[in-house]
Amino acid sequence: RVAEAYGVNAVQGTPMHQMKQYVIDGNKVVLLRGAEDQKVSEETFAEHDVFAVDVAFSTGEGKPKQGDVRSTVFKRAVENHFTLKMKASRALVSAVTAKFSTM
Repeated sequence: RVAEAYGVNAVQGTPMHQMKQYVIDGNKVVLLRGAEDQKVSEETFAEHDVFAVDVAFSTGEGKPKQGDVRSTVFKRAVENHFTLKMKASRALVSAVTAKFSTM
């Protein structure tokens, strides 16, 4: 209803992720507006579930187009641990973990 009032369309494939402590995107995923080639499993919302709702609208058809520059988002896998060889690498990871423990 809101999109119709403003004359916009929801962008296809915009996900909403379940959030947990120290984890930004959990296992449950719900699409704001699905596309034919994107399938996610049916999810039920339980009491006290927390979701990050990503909202993206377009004045066009709501279909993303491939651009010249590819955007990349990196995220840290908290459960993975690595044995680093270089002292500088170990110092960097220690500093990042101490300053940004939840990232």
